[in-house]
Amino acid sequence: MAGADAATCQLVGVQGVVINAYSKNKVAAAGFAKVLVTGGSQTSFNQAGGRIPVSLSARTKLKNDPIVTGFSKAISAGTPMPNVPAMGAVWGPWCNAVAQSVQKPNPDYAGLLQSALKEIKGSIK
Repeated sequence: MAGADAATCQLVGVQGVVINAYSKNKVAAAGFAKVLVTGGSQTSFNQAGGRIPVSLSARTKLKNDPIVTGFSKAISAGTPMPNVPAMGAVWGPWCNAVAQSVQKPNPDYAGLLQSALKEIKGSIK
């Protein structure tokens, strides 16, 4: 996020699959994990419960779904969310900015985001 500002930064997060180091059957667990992350599985998860797929092949299969299409644009333009403790400083200011953006007609989105970014940067220093 170095050099990013509130107007250009779109953080993208995903869920992952991990295998317990103490698993008694790591080979089977790895095989299952590989199935879970395929485009076909991600398509099925979307159809069963609305989960947004990260896989480009799954997003392509679901191109007629306007929700997947909207999220797909954000995923393609986004920056992977860092997996660091400092992200804890992001959520309060970010949630406040989102809440303020829907409280009044014609909000100053740029101002709300700049204020949140200033608070986040101040908390991280």
